[in-house]
Amino acid sequence: MADPDQIAVAADALQNDAAVWDEVGEKLTTAANAVIGLRSSDAVFCWKGDALFASYGTVVDAVSAYLQDGSATATAGATELRNVREMYIRNEEDNVSTTTGLWEAQY
Repeated sequence: MADPDQIAVAADALQNDAAVWDEVGEKLTTAANAVIGLRSSDAVFCWKGDALFASYGTVVDAVSAYLQDGSATATAGATELRNVREMYIRNEEDNVSTTTGLWEAQY
């Protein structure tokens, strides 16, 4: 069994880390949306040809997809950290209830 202060510190650290990863996910989503805004019409590229326009579109799509995937992964990581926090607290509570009175004399 851990000291209650140690449990609180560990639980707070997991919660704080989860908040950081949530923020990372939000920023990556914002970046992905900004990249989508970089789409352009083929009129802008008409002097360079369809191949450049197609390549540019492919790059924009790829970068946006990578950023969205990163956002989803960061958010999933935050959720997992919260799950670990809850499991840690629950297991510690179970251990305390199991061992309470274990060494006391039974009459």
